[in-house]
Amino acid sequence: GGGAGNGARLGDFAALELQARDGSPEQRLLVLTLDTSMLEVSSAQAAFIWEQLARGVPSILVVHVPFMLPGATPQDNKHVLCGDPRYGFEGDTGWQVERRERWPRGGAPAATQRFLEDLVRRFAVPHGPLMGVLSGHEHAHRADVLGKTWTTPPLRVTCQRGDQPRCERRAASDGLNPNQPVHEGLVQYVTHAACDGGHRLVEVRDARPLRGPASPL
Repeated sequence: GGGAGNGARLGDFAALELQARDGSPEQRLLVLTLDTSMLEVSSAQAAFIWEQLARGVPSILVVHVPFMLPGATPQDNKHVLCGDPRYGFEGDTGWQVERRERWPRGGAPAATQRFLEDLVRRFAVPHGPLMGVLSGHEHAHRADVLGKTWTTPPLRVTCQRGDQPRCERRAASDGLNPNQPVHEGLVQYVTHAACDGGHRLVEVRDARPLRGPASPL
């Protein structure tokens, strides 16, 4: 659940643990939520997320404003994001239109930058359990990838000759859709606005070898 204290409001962060459809106790998914609408991450928010990720359960982090991930998020993004170096007094051009306080002269607190550094270096796959970040805000559809991206092979057609010839179409990579990008590493997904029909379908599978058929969560 959410917590308060150290500048955090109730609902600033939360955790939901999901079990596999077959009820397997070994296959769990941790869904974490974090309020990034202020373009900052407080020390209380960071402490909660680190405590949850330290459990080692495969996790997905859900936020509203995406993170500026070095080496993955476009630097010329028209939106100022959480952890963005442009966040500050001089970079705030919308405060009068939005009728709010202008961004601080000192930019984001140090906790925000430390949070992003730890997110990438300590807790993101392959070093930790965090598999992906789901975000919105930009009304755009994009995947920021920290790692390698490759494309799965096309469908393979095999035919058997005989009195009644029969052909089968099989994917060259078991469990993966053909001709689709595969990201290895942490991925931050940005999604179009729901009011415009924007959405994503997320299915997490245990792809570790020698464990039998994968159980979707």
